[in-house]
Amino acid sequence: MPDVVLSQIFTIVGCPGIFNLRKVCQSLRKFLRKFPTDSRFPLIHISNYEDLMMVKLKPGIMEIDGIRYSKEETNCKIRYGNSEKILKNCDYSEQFFNDLEVIIAHQKSVLETFQILCPMPVIWRSEFPEKIQRLLKILENSRKLKVKKFYMHYSKFSHIS
Repeated sequence: MPDVVLSQIFTIVGCPGIFNLRKVCQSLRKFLRKFPTDSRFPLIHISNYEDLMMVKLKPGIMEIDGIRYSKEETNCKIRYGNSEKILKNCDYSEQFFNDLEVIIAHQKSVLETFQILCPMPVIWRSEFPEKIQRLLKILENSRKLKVKKFYMHYSKFSHIS
């Protein structure tokens, strides 16, 4: 198919469709890296708890409105709405960041709000710097994400250098 047709298809299917179509074959993944579409999300909200990371892509009433990545022994459980999938021998945070990289790559329009919530740093303090470094690397590798409002909630700012 011509690139113009594929771009139009990816624009219509949106982010959930892009996640599914990326799994079809390597040529579609390469195409999406080369020609990212604009997902036009108004909000990206990242929450980081002990053994749970979540991303919300639109305003919602409850946390269940997002994609949840949780640790279950050596597996990663991904939950989106009523759908649930378990990836065996997969690190939940690694999967979260891989998907977040795709989400940010497909955000070409100006983002109304970008929020980061880290409410319980004492429990996973040793992992926090690594996760923030990974997030910063994703943002640096993006095409300079444009954001109107940025919020970060972290209960102990002394841990942030």
